[in-house]
Amino acid sequence: MELIHKYKVLFLPPGTEQHLESWQLPYRDVFEQITAIEKVTFKDYPPANHFDKAGAAKKKLLVREIQANAAQCRRERENEAGWINNVASLILKRLNGFDFVW
Repeated sequence: MELIHKYKVLFLPPGTEQHLESWQLPYRDVFEQITAIEKVTFKDYPPANHFDKAGAAKKKLLVREIQANAAQCRRERENEAGWINNVASLILKRLNGFDFVW
């Protein structure tokens, strides 16, 4: 019951295969995109046909920077607040002049 109420999960009654296919049709494209993304490894990102290679490369560098920062926080045994401040400063460094309250 918790799945139904808390997470809004629907359990469909068994039906014909044709009924099930017609229900899945609008979501098939999204599912195929998700499974395609799942197959891309960090090493191979961005793929050759990516629409914004420069932006994707910047995001990849940011991810590496965050990974290194998280590893450093773990080595230094920082508490959660310290880790959040370190990582937030990396993620939000483009937003100079804004105050963020955690």
